Amino acid sequence: MAAARLADEVPRVRVAARRALADEVDAMVTAPISKQWWDRAGHHYPGHSELLARIGRAAQWRMMFAGERLRLALVTVHVGLARVPDLLRTQRVLDTIALLLSLIPI
Repeated sequence: MAAARLADEVPRVRVAARRALADEVDAMVTAPISKQWWDRAGHHYPGHSELLARIGRAAQWRMMFAGERLRLALVTVHVGLARVPDLLRTQRVLDTIALLLSLIPI
């Protein structure tokens, strides 16, 4: 029974994302997921970010954290720490900065 509930997470995320894109809701909140169960259920996304980027047809996207005093975006997501040095490239960092500057008023 738990597996079936966890397998239903992806369709629920899709519905919430589509409602947000249609301005039917003001925000979307997600909780931690079981990537293993998503994969077992046939939903092959490393996490929410990749799924939401696909639903929103985002050519460029980054995982972002925002608070009252700090906003940051990750250059890499959903990869093992050992792979991060190989993925950190100047252009990827610059692309992340440019994306943030295009979205956040200074």
